[in-house]
Amino acid sequence: MYRRLYRLLLVLLLLPVVSCGGAVEKKKPAPRTTNPAPAKAAIAEKNVPAPEEVVARVGDRYLTVEDFETIDPKHSLTSEQIAEYVRNWVDRQLMTAVAEEMGLERKREVRREIEAARERILIRELGHALAESAESETAARRALFDRVEEMRARKRVETYPWRVR
Repeated sequence: MYRRLYRLLLVLLLLPVVSCGGAVEKKKPAPRTTNPAPAKAAIAEKNVPAPEEVVARVGDRYLTVEDFETIDPKHSLTSEQIAEYVRNWVDRQLMTAVAEEMGLERKREVRREIEAARERILIRELGHALAESAESETAARRALFDRVEEMRARKRVETYPWRVR
């Protein structure tokens, strides 16, 4: 049983786009109100995507057409691959909801890993942003150094290494 669950988790986390048979079920669109303006205003307030932009929804989490522009900018995925990705996305959202319901995100080690992943992503994107705006790698490194030193001057930085032991 655990081996099967482990395999499912691996497939869902490591292989999100896999070619396999299956079609996306088409659902009837929700009935439109006579005056769509209030509904659109409510959607904008809650940062909810417009209904026609939603590919999948699990609770208050949405997979949108815009997300697929990022996932597959060249539109090279087949309909079967898209359907499989959507099914895997739904499964990941449901597993995340179960983990959250169990309170796992409150565990200290989990919080540390989440923060470490956040830092890695932000630092990677900072590198990309500086590299795009600079003429050379040297200029990008200099820009990074300057920005870090500017931040050091603005932030309160304190270190107490002797407290460790």
